[in-house]
Parts: sequence; structure tokens; C-alpha cells
Amino acid sequence: MQIFAGWVVVLAGAAMTTWSTQLLVRANPGRRIPYLVSPEQTPRRSILLRAGGAGVLVLGAALLAPLIDVLGVALIVCGFLPSLVWIAIHNRRAAASAEADAR
Repeated sequence: MQIFAGWVVVLAGAAMTTWSTQLLVRANPGRRIPYLVSPEQTPRRSILLRAGGAGVLVLGAALLAPLIDVLGVALIVCGFLPSLVWIAIHNRRAAASAEADAR
């Protein structure tokens, strides 16, 4: 039961961080979103979801620790992976849009 709960919690954490990124992207259309600092427009709900999602991911990795041992860290990174990819796609589109506007 603990392993099933762990996977559910990890998926919930990944969903929360992805939802946070969705809010962030919608608040910054056409603007680049930095990876390590907050962008110009950062919705409060986005910050709360990202923090909660990170905590939930860590909890899920702790629940799965007997099964996956040291790979818990990799599981946490994988939980943030959709958000990182989404930000990269958004930044590429924002750069293309700015380049098109400059012409």
C-alpha cells in the first residue's frame, strides 16, 4: 500500500509543479522566463503550487525509498522535468516572437 501511495503522491507533486508552470507561462506571454529567479509577473498561486509540489514530490520519494533507494533524487528531478521542458519551449517561442517583431 505504501508503494501505491508513494506513486500517487509523486504524480500529484508533478501535476502541481506543472500547473504552477502553466500559471507562470500564462502570466508572462511573449516574455522570457528565467530558470533560477522569478520572472517579472509571478502569480502568488504559482509560487504556492510550486512550493507545495516540491514538498509533495519529496514526500512521495520518501514513501518510495524502500523500493527505489538512491533513485529517489532522480524521481524528484523527473517530477520537475515537464516544467523545465515547458519553460524551454515558452522561451524559444518568446525569442522567435521578439525576433519576428524586430523585423
